[in-house]
Amino acid sequence: MRENTTKYFMRVWKMMEMCYEILVKEKRVTQRELFYKLLCVSPDYFSSQVQVNQTLQGIVALLRCNCFSLGVMASSRGVVAGRLLLQEPDQEIVDCTTGGSSKSAADDERKKTRETVICVCGRKCLPKMAKGR
Repeated sequence: MRENTTKYFMRVWKMMEMCYEILVKEKRVTQRELFYKLLCVSPDYFSSQVQVNQTLQGIVALLRCNCFSLGVMASSRGVVAGRLLLQEPDQEIVDCTTGGSSKSAADDERKKTRETVICVCGRKCLPKMAKGR
């Protein structure tokens, strides 16, 4: 095997291992967070964000899934956070009170207060109280 092929195989293996850990913990991370996590645990295999992105796309193609199903979210420069739950029609709820690895201690206190659920669709949706609140 060529060295590049071996390194790519190890990148795929390490990233799948990291995605498994993320999914078991029922967390979500951004591609950037994933890069820093992989840089810490596997610096010999991941030295740039481009390598992480290319490896992630390879896994997505291999498994015929999307990044979100692996626990990875693409993130632009903006962020949504606070007492907000978003739900697309027939999709899971995205809880904006929980962050990636940068979750603050105040998040648990915020979760005790009222949350708003907003449906993301083409029709008008009404905010409502989350269950158990």
